[in-house]
Amino acid sequence: MSKTRSRLVLAFKELRRRKVIRAAVLYLAAGMVVIEATDILGPRIGLADWAQNLMMLTVGLGFLPALVLAWKYDWTVEGIVRDPERDREGTFHLAIDAFPERELVPNSVAVLPFSSLMKGDDDIYFSEGITEEINAALCRIPELRVISRTSVARLKDHIVGIRDLGRRLGVELVVEGSVRRQNGRVRIHAQAVDVDSEASVWSEVYDRMVKDILEIQSDVAGRVAEALAMRLSPEMERRHRDERTDDPEAYDLYLKARYLWSHRTDDSMRQGLEHLERALELDPGFSLARAAMALTHATMGLYGIEAPDRSMGLALAEAQRTLELEPASSEALVARGCARVMYRWEWTAAEADFRSAIQLAPSYATAHQWLAMNLLAPRKRFDEAEEEVGHAAALDPISAAVGASQGVLAHFRRDHESALAHFDQVERLHPEFAAVHFFRGQALDAAGKPSEAISSFERAIEETGGTAEMIAGLGHALATAGRHRRARECLERLAARDGWVSPCLRAQVQTALGQNDAALDELETAADLHAPDLVWIGVRPTFDPIRTEPRFQELMRRIGLAPS
Repeated sequence: MSKTRSRLVLAFKELRRRKVIRAAVLYLAAGMVVIEATDILGPRIGLADWAQNLMMLTVGLGFLPALVLAWKYDWTVEGIVRDPERDREGTFHLAIDAFPERELVPNSVAVLPFSSLMKGDDDIYFSEGITEEINAALCRIPELRVISRTSVARLKDHIVGIRDLGRRLGVELVVEGSVRRQNGRVRIHAQAVDVDSEASVWSEVYDRMVKDILEIQSDVAGRVAEALAMRLSPEMERRHRDERTDDPEAYDLYLKARYLWSHRTDDSMRQGLEHLERALELDPGFSLARAAMALTHATMGLYGIEAPDRSMGLALAEAQRTLELEPASSEALVARGCARVMYRWEWTAAEADFRSAIQLAPSYATAHQWLAMNLLAPRKRFDEAEEEVGHAAALDPISAAVGASQGVLAHFRRDHESALAHFDQVERLHPEFAAVHFFRGQALDAAGKPSEAISSFERAIEETGGTAEMIAGLGHALATAGRHRRARECLERLAARDGWVSPCLRAQVQTALGQNDAALDELETAADLHAPDLVWIGVRPTFDPIRTEPRFQELMRRIGLAPS
């Protein structure tokens, strides 16, 4: 399909989505009724000819403004309202249009979200879970480059045609399919399509019991590998067998948990843990579920959702139990690596875990990203960190998290212009990603633009309700701008929050207020509690004013960021 035709199809889809076509039809119908009524009734009520002509002209001139209003506004039971999602999607379309085609990389593949043929939205997790697991199975093939599901899904609704999609992602093959589950059986249709020719190079229909789903996923991965003249190694075939569960309910709970984890919210991850606990009660040897539990706990610790002694402690325990069941679990290795570096400061052992995970699953974008941001960047190994984040960006090119990581890395290097450029690109691709305003606020604050930083932090807080990190960022910018009373109010807000709040956040505000001793007290408390965000104190610009303090230098030695 040509680019021109693709864009015309996309434009038509966007007009339909915004209900502009419906508005045009209704307007024309209503206009014809008005004109016809005027023509019939005008002479009877003594309406002059010029008045009838004016009515026709008014109807004609009003057509274009009606379409513009339909583009911007929606008709609802509450009246005519503006839909911000429309503008966000329009921004995304413009960003995608600038997303260039790439050279096709040999031995590369993207898996489109499998269509759900089941009724209702309650089963969406099942089809998305099948897509994710096929993607994960392909990621384990060392010679294969696999694009992350998140980027593929983001592009799918905005790019028409396998060829256009594949060329923008730079892959040779695209895997697509559909899923239907009914009465304990699952029917999956899968096919691999060559990007250049748009011809199917392999197609298969599976109709089996739900308990055989892992076998189906393994077979799909193997057939895709064969289409690229590869074969699954005996070790990979063993892993596929050993990771299975014979309990359909346990596997269903696992898919629900993975779906919830992908949303990365407090509630979704807590619900996901409940599903995983039930899955492991049904099958304690289900290593995929245990690895997912380890990764969820690590993510909750990384995001500051739970205190580190619980989140990172459980991540370590579950990762270790997983690795006893399956030593080659890349997810368990990433979870253990994260907990080792951010909770125990075991830098060498953590790096070995991350490197092993990448060796086992080279296309696992999260492994590259977490290695870069949680281990290499804190140690100022910036060139290596940029290389790893670059790998993650190649595998997940439209990821908000990876794009933000590139900006944060530039921020750590004090390259403010590059950081802001990255955050601008993230916002263009993900206008709904409110956290980007928080990251931009940090970069603006470090660049000596506290007033602009304050506006950015306030927008992030307005759109999300405000995390502790956002409130601390706002407090630091306010103090830098000399608005000390409001900065102290941010400290009070942090003190009044329920749940875990890292002492490092209070230390940021206190540093900007010139309360150096109090800030160092907080950082020492953070070290006592093994707060995960303590590993970044060596690179965060917010701590530059106290960096030469003897107590700060001792903290750096204590956590392994400076020679003893």
